[in-house]
Amino acid sequence: MHALQLIPLFAYYVARQTHQVIVLTIVYFLVVTFLLMQALSGKPLLGN
Repeated sequence: MHALQLIPLFAYYVARQTHQVIVLTIVYFLVVTFLLMQALSGKPLLGN
């Protein structure tokens, strides 16, 4: 699921406060950035 789909669905169905949506957005950004750096450096996600 893409962030443009996940964040609004989370905000509508799960989040009770705006703060929760902001935290999810930051965590999502950090995970995607980490995965991008892994991919650009040629390291596999699982294994060595």
